[in-house]
Amino acid sequence: MQNTIYTDGVTNIALTKGMVRIEFGALSITAKDGDGRPAVGERHQLTMTPKTFLETFGNMERMLQMLIEKGIVHESDADEQRAGPARDEDLSLEGADRRGGDRRRHPVEPRD
Repeated sequence: MQNTIYTDGVTNIALTKGMVRIEFGALSITAKDGDGRPAVGERHQLTMTPKTFLETFGNMERMLQMLIEKGIVHESDADEQRAGPARDEDLSLEGADRRGGDRRRHPVEPRD
């Protein structure tokens, strides 16, 4: 691995033209929001196929479980964070949320 990219979090995630696009942001040391706090600016975009996104999501779920088991993250905090926003901007698709339930109990398999 050549580079390390730091992010303060995901600022947007959308399905556009069949690709999952995740935008990452970082806090600015100079720009401020309306309340005087550091503003978050877009820094990087990660674009992947839905299948790759699903594989990545599975890896993140496994890491989350390890963090819970080690006591670094509490289950209640993790459940609260799982309800984050996602947008579907692809005009060929309808509906805003297709997640449908708890994936920890009902694993989703990628379609080829």
